[in-house]
Amino acid sequence: MNSSCCSKEIEETPSIISSLILYKPLIVIVSVAFFVSIALAYQGTLPFMNAIMGVFLALLASLKLFNLSGFSLSLAKYDLVARKFPIYGFLYPFIELLLSGLYLAELWPIFTNVLMITVMVVGTTGVINVLISGKSVQCACVGASFKLPVGKVTFFENITMMLMAAFNLFILLVP
Repeated sequence: MNSSCCSKEIEETPSIISSLILYKPLIVIVSVAFFVSIALAYQGTLPFMNAIMGVFLALLASLKLFNLSGFSLSLAKYDLVARKFPIYGFLYPFIELLLSGLYLAELWPIFTNVLMITVMVVGTTGVINVLISGKSVQCACVGASFKLPVGKVTFFENITMMLMAAFNLFILLVP
């Protein structure tokens, strides 16, 4: 029995524990956003969907601002707009902060959700390109300080935010 072949298979297959460790920053952000949003919704302050989107975006934006230039460079490796217009990478965390404030203040809900869907469609297009190419690219979703790969989790995160915004828009526009 060749033990080198078996150990190589084990190394190549990520375990649940190694995935949890790898995605710890994202798990923490989602958990904090979830519990804060439950509290806000329970108090009747905000609808849960607005609360979770607003808090989640604020947390993500704050992490990106710690190393704005590093974030911008990471984003340009897979985001189509950031690659063509580098200023977009620098503006992106501020767009997230704007969206966060709009969700938390419940201002201009149609504009807010359309903008969110637009940002997510652009981002998801880049993520899909990375997934199709099979390249290993660092995800900029939690800033440049954490080493997360662009992958299925990034795709799921973007699609979830897009669907939440689409649901909000549907609720607003369909009587």
